[in-house]
Amino acid sequence: MVGNAFNNTGLSAVEITGPADVTVVRNTVKGSKAGGIYVHDAEDGGGGGVIVEANVVSGCRLAGIEVKDSSPSVLGNTVSDNSSVGVLVRGRLSYPVLSRNKVLANGLAGLEVRERADPEVKENTIADNQGCGVHLHANGRGKLVRNSILRNKRGAVVDEVTLTASS
Repeated sequence: MVGNAFNNTGLSAVEITGPADVTVVRNTVKGSKAGGIYVHDAEDGGGGGVIVEANVVSGCRLAGIEVKDSSPSVLGNTVSDNSSVGVLVRGRLSYPVLSRNKVLANGLAGLEVRERADPEVKENTIADNQGCGVHLHANGRGKLVRNSILRNKRGAVVDEVTLTASS
């Protein structure tokens, strides 16, 4: 899926489910009444799994990008100005790599991790969100490496989690 524009959709603009080898690249999602890009229950289908790269997601009512029980590569996206969180990762089978994304000016947290999800979060800019930059809920996990987490109203919030921070 390359180079599409999704404007004011009723549900998530892009939804990927089940075992898949899908690349979602250089799309624009604006004003979804639900989430922007939703990847769930999408295990590797044998050829590399799901790649979400270089998309622009803004103005969604729910999460700009949501990952549930999946492990996609989420690379170089701009996720901004969503009413809820910028990026939501949840579910015990979620081990995504989130790298080189710009997560900016969302209504709640920039990144929210819950329900035993364990993302690798590296070299992202997470800034100017109305909540915290990174919100790790109880049972959320994660590895944060060389991120710029700046000017978020509540800083980074860590609630009873296992967190590995590397420089």
